[in-house]
Amino acid sequence: MENKDILDRWTIDDTINQCVVKRTRIEVSDLRENRDDQLKLNAFTQDVAAKPDIAWIALDAAYKVNHVYTAAGSATITTYARPDKDFAKEHAWTTRDEKLCKRFDGTSAYINAPGAGVNYYHWMLEVLPRLEIIHAQLKTGAIDRVVIVGDVKPFKLQSIELFFPDIKEKITFLEKPVARFERLVFFQNFRQDTRFTESAYRFINRIRRLKVPQSILFVERGANNTRRKLLNEALLIERLGPYRVQPLTGELLSVRDQELLFSDSKMTIGVHGAGLTNIMFSPPGSKLIEITSRQYINRVTFSDLAVGIGMAAHVVVVDEDGGRDKVVANVGNNLIINPGNALSTLIDIVSKNIDA
Repeated sequence: MENKDILDRWTIDDTINQCVVKRTRIEVSDLRENRDDQLKLNAFTQDVAAKPDIAWIALDAAYKVNHVYTAAGSATITTYARPDKDFAKEHAWTTRDEKLCKRFDGTSAYINAPGAGVNYYHWMLEVLPRLEIIHAQLKTGAIDRVVIVGDVKPFKLQSIELFFPDIKEKITFLEKPVARFERLVFFQNFRQDTRFTESAYRFINRIRRLKVPQSILFVERGANNTRRKLLNEALLIERLGPYRVQPLTGELLSVRDQELLFSDSKMTIGVHGAGLTNIMFSPPGSKLIEITSRQYINRVTFSDLAVGIGMAAHVVVVDEDGGRDKVVANVGNNLIINPGNALSTLIDIVSKNIDA
């Protein structure tokens, strides 16, 4: 990256909010009946530090598909901090882009994250924390607007109304990621070891309700979800009945209702997926039991979130159902819990965590 085209760099004082994700405290239980291969628990061998979000400022900047181009054209900066020559060439700025792109005068902040257009997790824990960073500048007028790529979805509007009502008029959604800005503030997330960032930690600490939780929630995958379905989910919920577990499907609820439910949750149980994002509302000391598979064992997105904000996390690995050798485009095999010993052991794990 050529720094000569970058006019300034904003730094954020995180001396109070620095966070270490204590992965070595995450418990892992292998409940698979078929254990022909040993689990590779590479992600759980050491604690990692949450990464900062860094904001940069550039004049006369163009933006196209996750790359920022300065007026001089010598700095191509991927917003994921993972430069890729082929990717940059494929999405090079063209004369046609110049004619079609939308132009923004004044100072604009641009926020994007992989999957944030449609995925609840990326929106809640990568986009909203960046709004938190520039919240004060938007209120004072130092930044005129925020431009966010992606469709306008109900959960986005609901979360803005809930957490940032005072700046909602300054947020613009851009359908196509091609634009030119008079003055641009954009973010790089230097995440190498964890997706959990200092800005997410700061945002969650502001919105959390510190209360004594009472409920136990089971996050269902939802009838329309075709990825990582727990095939005998109904059986598990039935067996959890004596513990008064409350099943819920997040996509059927408003962000406000989800926030209220999870802020009263002392334990959340569910399959690895975006629905577990809502543990961000759970009080410190509450617990996460995440059901996953061998294919996803080292995707520690939600256990990182849990231990990063002071929860206890227990990852339970169950059998897979399907013929996929690996995860492609975030699609892997479905999950199934053996109705014998594996199911009984999982119920015991829940019981012990309730009593602990």
